[in-house]
Amino acid sequence: MTQVIELICQLPGMSDGDKKRSILTEIKNKLNSLNNDDLKLVGHGVSYNLLLADSFSNDSKTNELFCDVLHILFNTLEVGEVYEKYHEAISKAVQLKDPSIKSLTMREFLRTTNDPNKVTEIQKDFCVIGAILKSLGNKDLKISQMAATILKRIAHNATGLKILLTQFHNDLIQLMSKSSTVTCRVLDLMVDLSSASTEGFKACEDAGFLNRLVALISDNETLSQLNALELLTKLALSAEGLAYLERRHVLKHLAFKVARAEQDPLTSLLVPGLIKFFGNVAQRNPNDIFSKYPVVINTLFGVINTHNLTILPIALDTLGHIAKGAEGKYSLESLGEPMLTALRNIGKTVVELPSNIKVRALNCLGQIIRVQEEEQDNRILSLTKSWFDLLDDNPLDLIVGFCKQPFPDIRRAGFEVLGAVASQTWGQEYIANAPGLVEFLLDRNVETFKECKEAKHEVVKALSVASSDIFDFQTMQRLKVFVNQGPIYVETTMDIDIEGAS
Repeated sequence: MTQVIELICQLPGMSDGDKKRSILTEIKNKLNSLNNDDLKLVGHGVSYNLLLADSFSNDSKTNELFCDVLHILFNTLEVGEVYEKYHEAISKAVQLKDPSIKSLTMREFLRTTNDPNKVTEIQKDFCVIGAILKSLGNKDLKISQMAATILKRIAHNATGLKILLTQFHNDLIQLMSKSSTVTCRVLDLMVDLSSASTEGFKACEDAGFLNRLVALISDNETLSQLNALELLTKLALSAEGLAYLERRHVLKHLAFKVARAEQDPLTSLLVPGLIKFFGNVAQRNPNDIFSKYPVVINTLFGVINTHNLTILPIALDTLGHIAKGAEGKYSLESLGEPMLTALRNIGKTVVELPSNIKVRALNCLGQIIRVQEEEQDNRILSLTKSWFDLLDDNPLDLIVGFCKQPFPDIRRAGFEVLGAVASQTWGQEYIANAPGLVEFLLDRNVETFKECKEAKHEVVKALSVASSDIFDFQTMQRLKVFVNQGPIYVETTMDIDIEGAS
């Protein structure tokens, strides 16, 4: 342990690159071999001011090794201790451009800002905030993501918001001028701050960043419009965000883009993003969206009915998303024949779809059919039964067929649809009357994949609480035993012998 500290003390001022790399490798190996107690003693026995001030090199490989060593040592210290005790050294280091040094210092500030008290101190440290803000534009995505997280923590309250959006307003604008990628990172940060609180929303709106985001949707570059759509979708998830977009007539503008997609090849590239946007909005207030923007739901059904494989996955995800809750289901029901036609088409084509889209279609059906227990009543159970019956002449056989596929992703998706069916009285009756289906569900030997075992367990769990008039007493007991044994249970020879003897 003493030897390691002595080796570390040799590093400051060392100019011989080969020797320095050799010593760093030796230090790293020795640190990794120490137990936690000894490692902490080493970590607390190092002079970091000197180490950080005079040990970095012009050689990236040397810096990478050195940062590996520092990362191990920093983790032995308390959260925020590096910033508190070695403030000047770490503040200078975070401004250096070397990727390894930048990554090390950003990780340390990420750790430091886990402590609300340290965040308060950093809010006063404009030098550090400026360096972190610049890192938002770093070409290394991991570094930029760490910077975004740190900045969100700094701006978590009114004081931090004011500092970031007032004192560093010009820096943010200048940063956005670097590239469209960095512009989106800055606007993504603003959307996150807007969604975090009413205070944050007002501050970002007043600072003009939300207006800049809205302007991007009319940009000449299709990629910029696609990125803007992603951010607008996030913004619309909050009540304030959706109200703002309504005030700015953004939804009308986007619906117009949907309407002209067939005539404009470039606009047609936006259709997946547009469908996703309106799907997220419609989940909150489906009746309002369907009545105000019928072209959107017509386009959604058009994609499903024409089997446009390019955007079908997004359309299926969106339809399932809208149908998650009871309100969404009733809104879809009110559309009449278009919803019924879409269900028939999904049922007809799901068997033939490529595997990845097949899973998305099954996930969609699961969301359409599933009803949360607290939402179950005669009306909604009658609706989901009628929708399920539209899928095929024998819809239960259709779904069970997927549960017997050799591919785990399809098999699991099939079980999840079956789980939605099994959680409703009519579905339990269907399963009880299906020859051999209960035996298949109780047979653990046919499942080899963990995720499929868990999904099957959920189906049996739903059946185990069925009313007593659906399954006979012996079957109910077997279902309950299966559930109590858990999803990952291996039958022993004794279990089989006892079962045979009974």
